[in-house]
Amino acid sequence: MVSCLFIVHLSHAQEALTAGKIEMKITNVENAGLKGSMMKGSTQTVYFSDSYDRLSIYTMKGMVKMEIVNDKTANSTLMLTGGMMLGKKKVKVNTEEKKPRKYNITYDNSDNKTILGYTCTKATLENDKIKMEVYYTDKIDVHETPLRKQFSGLKGFPLQYTIIDDEGVRITYTAQIITPDLTPSDFNLPTEGYEEMTEQEAKKMLRNAG
Repeated sequence: MVSCLFIVHLSHAQEALTAGKIEMKITNVENAGLKGSMMKGSTQTVYFSDSYDRLSIYTMKGMVKMEIVNDKTANSTLMLTGGMMLGKKKVKVNTEEKKPRKYNITYDNSDNKTILGYTCTKATLENDKIKMEVYYTDKIDVHETPLRKQFSGLKGFPLQYTIIDDEGVRITYTAQIITPDLTPSDFNLPTEGYEEMTEQEAKKMLRNAG
């Protein structure tokens, strides 16, 4: 799947990062009850380069696992699921352009924090379904990954974000690792032993998994 991969090395954390890996971890859960205790420690890891991107999800103590790999050169996307709640499924995802999520975004340039060497600025994203408080950097150039598309319209990449629902549940993800180092195996995932499933069947399975 991957014949060659260019690796970008940083001499300083504030240089623009255009390829690499970012691991996000749930660092705080509030008002979520038993489900919240199951979500603590969950991770979302983004891998990105000029030709490929990947989102790796590990949640519910490993009961839900998901890999989404996008080959931008072939305009194709593959989703692999795992864990006890989903089982080993393989889905070819429709890559037709989907409408991005729309948010009302408010920036607070007076509220800043440093996360893993990157200066981040606060923004609040809201629509009729969700609210997110975000600390983002404009020094990481990640545009096409599934995680980045969740923050459509934001002027940078979020290194910390808190999802807030209408019942007061708050879930915070914070970046734990940022590295420019990639290998071809980061995008060339084994698919043996996975049951093929249509995209519609996968959407139904994910809805049922809650």
